[in-house]
Amino acid sequence: MKYIHKEYCKNPSRWLKTLRAAVLCSALGFAGIAATGQATAEEIARFKLTVSVNPPGAATVIVEPPMPPEGYEAGTIVSLKAAAEGTNVFSTWTGSLVDHGNPLVIEMTNNYTLRAVFNKNINIVWQNFNDRRSAAWLMNGTNILETSLLRNGKPMAPGWRCTGVGDFNGDAKTDLLFQHQDGRVAVWFMNGTEFLGSSPILNLGDPYSTPWRVVAAYDLNFDRSADILLQRHDGQMGILFMHGLYIFRWEKLLEGRHPGVDWKAVTVADFDDDWQGDILFQNSKRQLLVWFFKAGVDFTGEQLLRDGKAPAPGWNVMAAGDVDGDWLSDVLWQHDDGRIALWSFNRTDFIQGILLRNGKPVSGGWRVVGLNR
Repeated sequence: MKYIHKEYCKNPSRWLKTLRAAVLCSALGFAGIAATGQATAEEIARFKLTVSVNPPGAATVIVEPPMPPEGYEAGTIVSLKAAAEGTNVFSTWTGSLVDHGNPLVIEMTNNYTLRAVFNKNINIVWQNFNDRRSAAWLMNGTNILETSLLRNGKPMAPGWRCTGVGDFNGDAKTDLLFQHQDGRVAVWFMNGTEFLGSSPILNLGDPYSTPWRVVAAYDLNFDRSADILLQRHDGQMGILFMHGLYIFRWEKLLEGRHPGVDWKAVTVADFDDDWQGDILFQNSKRQLLVWFFKAGVDFTGEQLLRDGKAPAPGWNVMAAGDVDGDWLSDVLWQHDDGRIALWSFNRTDFIQGILLRNGKPVSGGWRVVGLNR
C-alpha cells in the first residue's frame, strides 16, 4: 500500500477490513482496490449517539469527533464534555450508563442515549431543630452558590428528622429520607429544591421500624435506587434493599457483627474510590472508623481515619461525600457553635481541614443532616 486515507488512521478497524479486502482482491487478480479503499470484505456496523441535557439549557455538550449522519463506525472512541452554562454544576451522566466523569469517553459498541444531569440540585441539607424547617446549600466545590428553603419554608410535622439523601424514584435527582421518633420512615420527592410530594416507606408496626435507627440512604446494589442502612441500639446493622419505595429484601449486615456498641454508624460514602459504599462510624471520643465493602455487603476491612486522631472538642461529624469537587469523599463537621468544617481526603489519606464560609457560624438551630455528593 502506498496511500492510507486519513479516515483509516482514525478508524483502525476500517483499515484492517480494507487490508483484508485488498489481499483477497489481489489474489483474485483485481487491481486498484487497495489504493482507493472503496470495498470492504464485510459491511461495517454503525451506531448512533443521542445526547441531551437536564435541565434544558444548563450546558452545551461537546462531542468529539462529531457523529456522521450515518452514525459512528463500531469501535470509534468518542469524548463527551458537558460545558456548564452560568452557575449550573455538573452532577452525572444517565441513560445507557451512569457515570460521574466529565469529560466522558466511550467506545461505540452499541447505540447510546446519554443525558448530562446538572445540579440545581441539593448538596448540603439542613434542618432547623427549633422550628422544623428544612433548607439546602447548592455548592460548587466548597463555595456556596445559593441557599434555599425547602417547601417554601413550611415546617415539617413534629417528631420528624431528615436521616438521608438519595434517589428513590429514578429521576437522577436527590430525594430526602425522614424518620419519625416513633420509627416511621418517609421520603420527600424533590426536583432540585422543588418539593414534588411525599410517600411513606415504613409505617407504625412494620418490621424494622423500631428499634432500628435510619443511618443513611445509598445505592448499595447498583440498581439505581437508594437502599437504607439501619442500626440498632446494640450496634447491629441491617439493610433495606429498595426498588423505589418497595422493600424487596431485608438483610442483617454481617450476621449482626459490628465494631462495638460505642461506635455509632454515621453515614455511607465511598472512601477507597471503588464506587462501593463504605460505612463511616464515630465513637464517643469522636474518632472515625471506616468499614470497607465490595459488591454491596462483602466486608473487606476497616481503618481508623487519621490514625484515630480526633478533632478538637465541640466538633461533631455530620455527613460524608465529595464536597471539594475532586470526586473523592470528604468528611463534614459542625461545631456546637455552628461553624462548618471539612476534612478533605484522598481516599483515606488526610489532605487538609477547611473552614467553610471563612469560619462564620450558622446559627439559629440549623444543623447539617445530609450531603448528596
